[in-house]
Formats: sequence, structure tokens, C-alpha cells
Amino acid sequence: MSLLPRAPVLVVGSSDALTALVQDVLAPGVKLETAATGLEALRRSHAESFALAVVDADIGSEPDGVETAYWLRRLDGIPVIVVSTRGDTEMRLRVAAASPDAFLVRPLVVREVDALVSMLVSRRHASDADREVDYLGFRRVDLDTLRRPAGFADLTGREWQVILDVIDTPTARAVATKRGRSPHTVQNQLKSIFRKLGVHSVPELFSLLLRVSRTSR
Repeated sequence: MSLLPRAPVLVVGSSDALTALVQDVLAPGVKLETAATGLEALRRSHAESFALAVVDADIGSEPDGVETAYWLRRLDGIPVIVVSTRGDTEMRLRVAAASPDAFLVRPLVVREVDALVSMLVSRRHASDADREVDYLGFRRVDLDTLRRPAGFADLTGREWQVILDVIDTPTARAVATKRGRSPHTVQNQLKSIFRKLGVHSVPELFSLLLRVSRTSR
């Protein structure tokens, strides 16, 4: 690579082979980080800046790899390469709906991965320079402006804000601190949200939001 990212590259998934391949095409000294699940990757992307994400579409967690790629692009604007063992029409249509920067089918060609990584990092550098934004703190989509999907219409305005806070903040206690409420109040609001949407946990809520948002684009 001729250009070095000033932020780490994130590999999403549990494939050691994919991680090793991405590391091989990065210049010495470039930091590579991993997230085993889509939820971990999305939460980390709000707390850290990444130059690029390489996402394994075949991870089985919720959200899955394709949903994770979609959300990384939509919320954080991170360049994304999606990788899969499947190249069938169904998978290609799903990936196309997520709008990644590139889609590669295994087995991967090292030169192709190298060229894509270089191109996307270069594009990221140019985009940041045009906006005159420090690369280590790129501008992100404001969660408060994210449009509420139609399937969430039964929620109150405060409940919708709790969902946005949970996306951006890992625990109910942190949400409570951010909004100046008690953790008990936030927990009760989450229980009400779960009941209205028919889910039982924050990961289920997050996966539902991903699915509904993708189909309502």
C-alpha cells in the first residue's frame, strides 16, 4: 500500500484466515483490529475511528455480516469491503442492498484485496481533506437525525430517543448518565419498547431496527 491509514482497519468476523490476509496487504505499522460479531463492530465504530472495515458476510450472529456492513456505511460512513464464501444471486442481491464499497467472493486474490484496500483508504483520505476534518475524528451521521422507520411508529418520542441512545451507548446506566435520568427509568423505558416491538433484548431490538431500516430505504 502506498498510503497508510491514520486510523486502524477493522476486520469483522471470526475467520483467522481473513484477518491474516488483510494484515498481509497492510503496510508494516498499520494497526489492524478485529470484532468477532456485528454488534461488537457497530458499537466500537461509534467509539473509535476506522479507516476501513472488512466484513465477513457469513458470520451467524445478529446482526449478520451483511446487516453489519449496511449499518457501518449508513451510520458511520466507513468504507466497507464485504467478503463471502457465497457468490449466488441471493447473496449478491443482499449485499447490493447493503451498498458496500466492494464485494469479494472467496477464495480471495491477494492482489485484488491489496488494490481495493489501497483505493478505499486513499478515497477516505481525500474525502477527509475536502471536508477539512481531522482524520482521527471523522464526521459521522448524527443519530438524532436518523429517521424513525414506519414499524416503530407506536413508540413515543422519548422511547425512540432511548433506542438511539442505546445504539450509541453500551449500557442503560450510561444512557441514564447521558440524559440525566435514573438507570431504573431507562430500564423501564426499554421494557416498554421491547413489549411494543415484540423483542426481548437489546441485540434483538438492534437486529430488528437494522432489518426494518434496510427495507425502508
